[in-house]
Amino acid sequence: GFEWRIEFQPLDVADPASLAVVLDEIRGQHPPLRGVVHAASVIADALATEFDAADASAILRPKLGGAIALDRLTRDDPIELFLLFSSATTLLGAPGQGAYVAANCALEALARARRAQGKPALAVAWGPIEDAGYLAERRDTRDALARRLGARPLPATQALSALPALAASGLTAAGFA
Repeated sequence: GFEWRIEFQPLDVADPASLAVVLDEIRGQHPPLRGVVHAASVIADALATEFDAADASAILRPKLGGAIALDRLTRDDPIELFLLFSSATTLLGAPGQGAYVAANCALEALARARRAQGKPALAVAWGPIEDAGYLAERRDTRDALARRLGARPLPATQALSALPALAASGLTAAGFA
């Protein structure tokens, strides 16, 4: 039978050296690494006129830098699932979140690049989640995104229950709201 083992490791996923140490520990203590789920992000709302390169880097680094590091450092593992958490903001934009939207668009491009190389990848552009994550604490922002999408916020368990169907769909990028 197949055994799932899920581990949470506190680290800077965008730091390749730290990530390599954790991946080597996982490889040394467990069966082969077969799946990666990347959901790291930082959101800092600001208008473009109030934003600088350091602000953009703080947002791009965990989401995009982490995805790139995971992609590079797991190339030799028998990965069957490479799941990237994107955002429905890639479909409609989000006022004050240009760097966040750009990072998510880049995740979706990474998923397409992996697929073109014969590697598994799925980027899910999640709609608003009502009870977990950034939007759970920011009701006005969540409701505004839901209105722009024409969708109601979903409980995390309902959204995540769609993952098997999304993974089986053969899509490289999918929106779910």
